[in-house]
Amino acid sequence: MQNSKQPASTVPSEKKEYSMFIKLFACFLYAASSSSLTFLNKSIYSKFGFQSPINLLFTQCLCNVIICFSMMMYKQFNPEAFKLLEKFGMKIPPFNECMTKVSIGVRMGIFNLTTVMFGLFAVKLVSIPLFLTFRRCTIITTAFMGFLINGQVPDRNLSLCLLFTGIGALWENLNSQLLGYFLVFMNNFSQSGYNVYVSKVNSQKKVLPFEINFYFALCGLPLSFAYMLQSGDITMFTDTMSKLDQVAQNYFILYVFLSSIMGIVITVSVLMTVTVVSPIATNVTGNLKDVLLTYVGFIFFDDQSLTQMMLIGLTLSFMGSMIYVADSYNKQNQAKAKSN
Repeated sequence: MQNSKQPASTVPSEKKEYSMFIKLFACFLYAASSSSLTFLNKSIYSKFGFQSPINLLFTQCLCNVIICFSMMMYKQFNPEAFKLLEKFGMKIPPFNECMTKVSIGVRMGIFNLTTVMFGLFAVKLVSIPLFLTFRRCTIITTAFMGFLINGQVPDRNLSLCLLFTGIGALWENLNSQLLGYFLVFMNNFSQSGYNVYVSKVNSQKKVLPFEINFYFALCGLPLSFAYMLQSGDITMFTDTMSKLDQVAQNYFILYVFLSSIMGIVITVSVLMTVTVVSPIATNVTGNLKDVLLTYVGFIFFDDQSLTQMMLIGLTLSFMGSMIYVADSYNKQNQAKAKSN
């Protein structure tokens, strides 16, 4: 083999170390893109009176298909393109290579589509602070799915995390938004199931994250369009625009466009964070981002008032999340120590 002829000094023996600026930028990009998507979608619903999550899904899928297809076709005719992205874990395949993975790609795309649909409807019906609180219960649903599928029993630290997170989420009495809470939990279960499914069928990383994002959009585009035709929601965009003045129309178009391209941005940012920092960095960044978003949500949206009981519940939920982060970080260090 060619590598066996290289001098030992030229063979990289450890993971490339990135500058602190690159690491902070990756974490910031992930937090900013994820936060922006939540706020953009909620703003579209509450500020402009837009009432169709499926229409929003259609625009997101349309933009993703156009952008992903264009990048893959460019890569096919220019093999050296997008080399910079590969350094951060974001590999763009040529289109003909992507088409060899249609079967598994479509299956993962449909599974991911279910998760996204639950999330879009949940954000519409539930306030951002409570949405984020119940979303942190993904830790609970993941542990449940791990036990159900793989027979994994949570250890003491994880059990403590699950206790704080569950009590914190349920501390505030459930109100008339029962359907919204149901959708959030279904979003949690579908996300956990999707993670387990992908880890099994894509254990060899045959399907790249970029391809998963493309197949998700490719599956969602015809399905969402068919629903819009059948339900009559196909005119929802024009109906909403007709009720707005010129300035509001411009903002509405901008919000929808930004929401539509955030899927790719989030995919890139997650891969960058995992590659240049570590997998645990996504947990740390995500939890810190949720803390800020929860309280900012009370300021920018008036669909939920902060009460003393809710404040206690949110605090308990945050404690559970941070216990999970600390436990994951310690386990990661222990695994590194054993491997050395």
